[in-house]
Amino acid sequence: MRVVQNRQTILRRALKGALLLTAFSGVSACGVQEEVKDCAVYFVDKPANSAFDADTQGLATHINSGTTYYRCAAGQAFRSGRCLGEPLVLNKVDTELFVEEFSTKSKQAWRLPTSQELKQLVVSECLNPAVDTRLFPDLPIENLWTSSDGRMQPESFQCVMYTYNGSISCKHADSEPLPFLMVRADSE
Repeated sequence: MRVVQNRQTILRRALKGALLLTAFSGVSACGVQEEVKDCAVYFVDKPANSAFDADTQGLATHINSGTTYYRCAAGQAFRSGRCLGEPLVLNKVDTELFVEEFSTKSKQAWRLPTSQELKQLVVSECLNPAVDTRLFPDLPIENLWTSSDGRMQPESFQCVMYTYNGSISCKHADSEPLPFLMVRADSE
């Protein structure tokens, strides 16, 4: 009896380990390989993104919503189709202060994008980051601040988007330093 119980325990643990390994290896439970490409590879032979109108100055406007994004993380400069420099990494309060000061100095009103606005960037067919890398080059694979707050969460938790896969979480401590994108405040 004891041998049977030990075998059952060993089999359950092995099955659990195999399921975890399968979940992290990109193979479904049926053994079919799920191929999710890196976005830089995915967009190599694709036509231009018709959802956005991009310019050479570093702005991309989502055509349906009118939201205008700076194509690089704050702290980077858009030059020759690339984002140069290091992204700023600030806690939520300092991020908001930076955006306010940047707006004043540039004489153009900017703000943090909402969670829904960042979801407009997400491409579900690829990862790492899950955005059109031709429009948003050199985007850090990191959580990005949003202006949305977790309505059902304590005040110290804020919403972020994880650029690797485009997921939104509203359980992020506002004290942690993170990079961020900016949108023009006149965007609807």
